[in-house]
Amino acid sequence: MNTTIKITRTANGWILEEPQQYDDGTEYVSTSVFEDRENMSSYDDRVEQAESLMNLMQVAFGSDCGQSKKQGGFVISVEREGYGQDD
Repeated sequence: MNTTIKITRTANGWILEEPQQYDDGTEYVSTSVFEDRENMSSYDDRVEQAESLMNLMQVAFGSDCGQSKKQGGFVISVEREGYGQDD
């Protein structure tokens, strides 16, 4: 089975296309949509874009590559403040 995934940025979110397989072996492409939250506050639009991309990556890669209690892996987080801003 082809294991190539496709991530596409749209005007208001991200689309994840990934190959799947039915029990009988038939292959198909699953499509998931991850919308940016509407900017209801003064936060930068980039934060909303980063949050929706984070959600997509957790679905696409989290079970395979994410950190667990006993195994290393990646951790995804979104910070609302820049690293140079005061606490």
